[in-house]
Amino acid sequence: MKITFLGTGTSHGVPTLDCMIDDHARCRKNVCQLSTCDPKHSRTRSSIFVEWEGKNILVDASLDFRQQALREKIMRLDAVLITHAMRTISAACRTCAHIPARPETRCRSMVQPSP
Repeated sequence: MKITFLGTGTSHGVPTLDCMIDDHARCRKNVCQLSTCDPKHSRTRSSIFVEWEGKNILVDASLDFRQQALREKIMRLDAVLITHAMRTISAACRTCAHIPARPETRCRSMVQPSP
């Protein structure tokens, strides 16, 4: 099994727009300002990519998935596992739909509607 961390940032990524707009005044730990000159401080939104027994599994597609997939050269998805509901998931899943899947792969929703 191989696990690749595609992103480890917040739901807004790092740097955040509000920090940049206010000239980094809102950045409590100065990470956003540091990210402008040192790429190790830049973070895309959280997601992981798992390669296991010939299957490619994306866990938590984020709005940064396109950038992450290009960076990591993800050419195929066999499954997408969503661990929790997010407002941005529909946009992220539209990006996932452009990556080929094996013909036998079926799309199933495991999410149960709230009563």
